[in-house]
Amino acid sequence: MIYLFESEFRMKKYRDFKSNMELRHRLLNMDKKTFDDLYSKHHWYSIEDHKKDIKNNLFTLINIAYDDIGGHPKINYPDKVVKDKDMTFWQAINTNDDK
Repeated sequence: MIYLFESEFRMKKYRDFKSNMELRHRLLNMDKKTFDDLYSKHHWYSIEDHKKDIKNNLFTLINIAYDDIGGHPKINYPDKVVKDKDMTFWQAINTNDDK
């Protein structure tokens, strides 16, 4: 059995992601557009064309989703969203009913 620890997943400045609300807020608002701005709700979209535009927003959402296990094992900083050559197929859905 192999155990991976948070230090292996995230870069140092993102390790306290769950408790660092300022970092989460900054990353969510760093992009000029967000997922909400580009896509309507409750429909799956292929987001290849907009990955670069919303990389910080996607990174934050991925980290929130994987936070309980210390972060996503491959996406450990925002540029990995667009630079990882193995991740070529991205689909996403917005189910947030807050807006």
